Parts: sequence; structure tokens; C-alpha cells
Amino acid sequence: HDPQSPKCKPGSRLPDAPLYLDNIQLIQKVVEDLKEDLGFLLIANCKPLHCRRTLPIVYEDPADCEPGDLIFFEELSDDGGPSGRIVHVEIFLGGASGSQSIGSMAWNAHSRTGDKDGVQVFDDYRISRENGKSGLRFHCHSISSWLLSEESSFAHGLLVRAKLEKGS
Repeated sequence: HDPQSPKCKPGSRLPDAPLYLDNIQLIQKVVEDLKEDLGFLLIANCKPLHCRRTLPIVYEDPADCEPGDLIFFEELSDDGGPSGRIVHVEIFLGGASGSQSIGSMAWNAHSRTGDKDGVQVFDDYRISRENGKSGLRFHCHSISSWLLSEESSFAHGLLVRAKLEKGS
């Protein structure tokens, strides 16, 4: 990671970290580490919105999410309506509470980080916006379309054929 990056907030411990993963990079790293089991990769410059477009199965009730599904956070417009702006993504875990997630946030992004940087398990994926900012809407998407697909690379809302090199 780049210690000069704006992702390294003042007071951050990230400049000393061997690896920094923002929220979408965490998803990419998990998929990359499991590529042999999953049979696909996400493109390197995948954005949360692009990733969301490749997952057509949406759960209206987050209780229907299964571990591994993705939760996309949409910032609401000033009037409280949808903005279409996806600002964050996490992996649903469920856990004992039924609402645990794993994600990556800067230490000062939200009080739920407990002043810790980077990847961590959160007791509840539901977060409220702080400091008077607009609210958030949660979109839970099943990853089953990825798991059941014959494709091996997912990019920009389209399925793109690509050959995985064994052992890479």
C-alpha cells in the first residue's frame, strides 16, 4: 500500500502495515485467495458498484443472507432517497447474532471500528451515518450467481471469459 494515500488517515497505523485493504480490496483478496476453490477472480480495478452489478440476486430481508454474501452500503441523497452511490461493501457472516460482517474501514471512519484500522469482524453490519451525514441503505446480494457461473472473471457488471492459469 501507499503510505501517502489519502486512505491512510492522520493517526493511522497503516503506514507500518505490510498490507492495506480497503473494503473492495478485501473482497478481491478473499476471492483471489480462494480462486482454486471458487474458480473465478475479480478484476483488479473492480469497484463496489461494478461488483454489485454482477450479483443479480438481491434479498429484501437481510435475514435471508447466507455467510459469504455481500452487503453493499448506498449513501442516501439529502432528501433520504436512493442516490445510487455505493460507498462501502462488507462480507456477511451471520454469526450468533445473525448480523455479523467482516469489512475494512479506517480507524476514524465510524465509531464501530473501536479506533482500529483495517480488516475486522463487526458485531452488526448495520451502521448509521455519523456527523450529520446522509443515511445509508443496505443491499444484500447473494454470491450464488458467481458460484454457479461458468465464467472465470467478473468485471464491470459483465461476465468476461478468462482462463485461469493453474498455480497462479
